[in-house]
Amino acid sequence: MKIKTRIGMTLICILFGYGIAAAQNPKMEQVMNSKRKHIAEVAALTGKGDLDKLKPALTNGLNDGMTVGELKEVMVHAYAYCGFPRTLRGLQTLVA
Repeated sequence: MKIKTRIGMTLICILFGYGIAAAQNPKMEQVMNSKRKHIAEVAALTGKGDLDKLKPALTNGLNDGMTVGELKEVMVHAYAYCGFPRTLRGLQTLVA
């Protein structure tokens, strides 16, 4: 009986360990592409109000293929979370 219990526990541990290892490997849809990284960075910097770091982030986003309209949309959507003054300053930084 002890051998069957040990074999059963070993199999459970192996399957549990495999499940953890499989869950830690990101799937293709979970990996952020460069556009999503720029969206997150611009939204975070707009929310913080850090205009000194926002300007290079906007430039990097434009250089990586984002459009001005996409960057404006990120800031417009940030309005609901960070307020009108910070969003307006972010938009002014984009235009300047």
